[in-house]
Formats: sequence, C-alpha cells, structure tokens
Amino acid sequence: MEYNININKENDTNISNKFNDVEYKITKVEKLPYDLDEDYDQLKVTIKISNTSKSTVKYNDFNFSIANKNNEDIAKNGLFIDDGTYLDSGSLDPGKSVEGAVSCLIKKDAKDLRIRYYENLLSKANEYAFQWAIDN
Repeated sequence: MEYNININKENDTNISNKFNDVEYKITKVEKLPYDLDEDYDQLKVTIKISNTSKSTVKYNDFNFSIANKNNEDIAKNGLFIDDGTYLDSGSLDPGKSVEGAVSCLIKKDAKDLRIRYYENLLSKANEYAFQWAIDN
C-alpha cells in the first residue's frame, strides 16, 4: 500500500523542498507488512537529494524523522531499512543527486504522520527545517 502525499501549505509541507540550495524530494512512500509483530507496519520513504549549490554538501539519513499527529518524533535517529535501498550518508558534489530510503516501524493504526528534515542532528522535535505530511 502506498501513502498519498498530502500537500498542505498551512503546515509547510510539499512533495519537494529546497533548503540551503539542496532539493529534497519524496519519490515514493510505502506501507509494508512487518512480519515480526502484527501490530506494526514498516513505513518506507524514498527520498531524492539533489545538490543545486556550487559546493559539496553532506547528507545523512539521521537528518530525517517520522513524527505523529501529536508532534512527537516516533523515529528520530533510528530509521532503518534492510533491502539494499538505504539512504545512508555521504558527500554530494554540485549538480549531483542521490536517492535512497529511510524506514521505521509504525503502529498499523498510525494516522497524520509527518516526515521531517532536521538540519542539526541534535535538534528537538519542534526544531525541524521542514516537513512533509502524509495522508494514510
């Protein structure tokens, strides 16, 4: 099952966001079964990062989190995936792009989720740079 991206300007959400001359774009969102616990599913979000600046930039999967409707990060600095599509971290030269997935476990009945980008890995839940709302 795929999530529909809910474009909601009121909550500063969009499919593609540009931040510090780097474009972040969600290319796919999936809800996958989690075989080890029937109360959970795996949320898999594929993100493309494009460096439109004139200098090399660093990227890191730990900059992304999943938050719930109560504004609580339910998977910050702990996103995982094990199918070879993991985003990981690295450096991105000007004009180059990288695409990969971040993932976490969510309760089957989880609603009104947010995918957030944090510029600083030590940021608090309300200090994100931008977010996307996902409608499930």
